Amino acid sequence: MNVFVIAAQTVDGFIAKDENHLSTKWTSPEDAKWFNQRTKQAGVIVMGSKTFATINRVLPGRVTIVYTRHPAKLIKEHTAVEIKLEELLPQIDPKTLYVTKLEPEELIKALEEQNYFELAVCGGTNLYTHFLKSGVVSTLYLTIEPVFFGKGLSLCNEALDLQISLTKITDLSHQTKVLEYTVGKNVI
Repeated sequence: MNVFVIAAQTVDGFIAKDENHLSTKWTSPEDAKWFNQRTKQAGVIVMGSKTFATINRVLPGRVTIVYTRHPAKLIKEHTAVEIKLEELLPQIDPKTLYVTKLEPEELIKALEEQNYFELAVCGGTNLYTHFLKSGVVSTLYLTIEPVFFGKGLSLCNEALDLQISLTKITDLSHQTKVLEYTVGKNVI
């Protein structure tokens, strides 16, 4: 399965001012269009519970999975379905919210059994860190926006030792660029 991280970042390296700061409040319309296009192409997105709380809905046209330590709370609030390792995943419905606390490798296995081939990791810092540390991410898409926060939340919340290689730069506008990196050991 192709697993990719997709994030927007300020020129000074922040993805948000704080955990309640919604990226759509500061990113460009071009980035919104890129994000929608790329994540719909993937078909499945995963985000952390704090990121989900900022949008509080299933994103149309893709399966939405929320990582949470407390699945019962989201199941009750959103009539969500939990993805568990020991249970066969029912046929996935893009209009249903899914929650899980599976390890990335286990979630990937469950999705592959449903014939999904791509997974977009959509934030926040805890989830980006967890997936990058697990070694399952093959691509990193960073949209660089002409914004400066001075302080805020970084892409990751702990030190990582990853080798990445810039493979492509895409102009979304004369101000906004997407940097595409290959992630892996020994890619440089």
